[in-house]
Amino acid sequence: MTTNQIPLPEGDDEILTQAQAHRLMRVTRSTFRGFLERGEIPVADELGVKGAARVRRSDVLRLMEKRGIKLTEAVAPVPAQAPGDEQCQGCLAVREQMRRMREDMDRMERVMNAALRAAVRTS
Repeated sequence: MTTNQIPLPEGDDEILTQAQAHRLMRVTRSTFRGFLERGEIPVADELGVKGAARVRRSDVLRLMEKRGIKLTEAVAPVPAQAPGDEQCQGCLAVREQMRRMREDMDRMERVMNAALRAAVRTS
């Protein structure tokens, strides 16, 4: 089975999620996304979900030094998906969240359609 995740380089450089990286840098998510989009921080791997790009801690620290941002706290590494894993836990959590959102949207659509039918009947 193939995965959409590119292999990570060997070594002990930690891989961080965007949330971990922007908290480490003490910048907003949108500011951090700007760093990614402009190529100031290279993407280490992607899980195939928008916003799921992960980065190397060393690249984050390099940008922090370049911009004069002081290190605030240690951040635990995020394990990469092990070969042979059918689904990583992050993917499963995202899929569950998307399922719940679809259910909510379906429920809202039914309510809106019922309200529209009631409005048409009264007019």
